[in-house]
Amino acid sequence: SLVADGKSSIIKNNVLFEAIQEIYEELHIRIASVYETHKPTEDRLHWTYPNEKRKWSYSNLVASKDNKIFLDLLNFIEIKYLYSQQMIDLKEKSNELITIIDEELKEQQ
Repeated sequence: SLVADGKSSIIKNNVLFEAIQEIYEELHIRIASVYETHKPTEDRLHWTYPNEKRKWSYSNLVASKDNKIFLDLLNFIEIKYLYSQQMIDLKEKSNELITIIDEELKEQQ
């Protein structure tokens, strides 16, 4: 809650404070939201295509459930891509934060 309300004098650097706020309030919520979409989709794929999952040959996929399996896989891949992008964004923002914190520590020494 030091980060949530911003009333503490512990973080004096506003850029650092805003970067922490962005990660805490925005990125984690977005990542959790995408994951909540991703997990049921993954479970549904496992239940809908249990045999196809083990034998991912093109001819078996086409014969299995017409083109629906391709649409389901496309949807799943798009959600995975979005989740991966959010995680990469979180990593980049975290690395920026670490750089700012390192600079702050060097200035204090």
